[in-house]
Amino acid sequence: MEHIVSLGDEPGRLGSFQAFMDANWTPIGLMDDVGHTHWMDVMSRHPTCQFGVYRGGDLVALGNCAPVYDAKPLGALPDGGWQWALKSSLEGQPQDKPAYICALAATVHQDMRGQRLSTIVLKHFKAIARQSGAQALIAPVRPVLKHCYPLIPMEDYIQWTRPNGAPFDPWLNTHAQIGGQILHVSHKAMSIERSVSFWEDFTGHRMPSSGQYLVPGALNPIAVDIAQDIGAYHEPNVWVLHAL
Repeated sequence: MEHIVSLGDEPGRLGSFQAFMDANWTPIGLMDDVGHTHWMDVMSRHPTCQFGVYRGGDLVALGNCAPVYDAKPLGALPDGGWQWALKSSLEGQPQDKPAYICALAATVHQDMRGQRLSTIVLKHFKAIARQSGAQALIAPVRPVLKHCYPLIPMEDYIQWTRPNGAPFDPWLNTHAQIGGQILHVSHKAMSIERSVSFWEDFTGHRMPSSGQYLVPGALNPIAVDIAQDIGAYHEPNVWVLHAL
């Protein structure tokens, strides 16, 4: 039987939570520039929104969410997605009533995927949102199979369905199974800008001219500008609404 422990209950677990995320996320998903600046501030300011799912004494899944104080209409949630949510969560005080609770990350142990642990995390996100008095739970979802189709626009990808009409992507389907509703694409949910040599080391391939390059784990190609010595990656996510 699983049980949940938050950083609000046991702040000493922060290190193990971060190590778990580092070990179980795709590397490119941990490189966001805004995340590098603000992630730990969000964790410390909103500890009750950060929790681990334990099976016995083993950490098997992790959930990270945060209050959002910018009450943008649901139809106008910004292209900035994940980055916008991080920044907005630092604009208010923990005692303030949020407009929304935003799911930031759901991480499941690599050896335990397919055991509905992500559903447990999502349901706890919804419980946190209800307890906070927020209008809804929102999530800039990173579809788990989109990296297999980096040349397909996200707008097309989210239209793909299974024979029963459910979303093709497993993570979008998990959201749908507990009432999640796709709103629209967040085109620049995460952004990463690094030198060309960084991306060459990351991929193990030369990038000798400007253009679009495919990178392992990336949902879109990266845009390389040799003259500026920059490889820019703007990751699209999908805004999903969970009514409470």
